[in-house]
Amino acid sequence: MIDSSADKHQVMIIADAIQRYLEMHPAASDNLAGISRWWLPRQRLEYPMESVREALQYLESRGLVEQLDNDTGDTLYRKAH
Repeated sequence: MIDSSADKHQVMIIADAIQRYLEMHPAASDNLAGISRWWLPRQRLEYPMESVREALQYLESRGLVEQLDNDTGDTLYRKAH
């Protein structure tokens, strides 16, 4: 389910980092921007938002992450229950 528009290797690295974060913080939930900013380890370059989105879609397709809508209409992501 990984779109060819993003580097597949990078998407898998991001997906792995998100999974590790959720293992350490199982009650965490955040939107795409928050995940990009706070959940992913800082490196020399930030990951493109589209790659983070594709990693979340990949994890969701595997039943590891789920989406929630909050009061502001923003989509939140969390560990699937």
